[in-house]
Amino acid sequence: MVNFAKSDPTIDPQSIISHTIDVVERGVELKNHYVDRIQIEKFWHALDLACKVHDLGKYHVNFQHRICKKINKDRQKESMQL
Repeated sequence: MVNFAKSDPTIDPQSIISHTIDVVERGVELKNHYVDRIQIEKFWHALDLACKVHDLGKYHVNFQHRICKKINKDRQKESMQL
């Protein structure tokens, strides 16, 4: 089962894992850009951790259920338009 990261996956159907990898990569880019200005290793560790856990709540069954209902409604609309 795919766990979606976005509340509207019909616009951007991305899994939580894929989205988290993207966010971690953006954190690395920030570090590479600002490492000369912010030289506190604890800051970069905290940023990395925040990037990794920021969407953990989206694994909750109620959130995923709401997303799946949205996907099913959109699929029904699409099939009615055909």
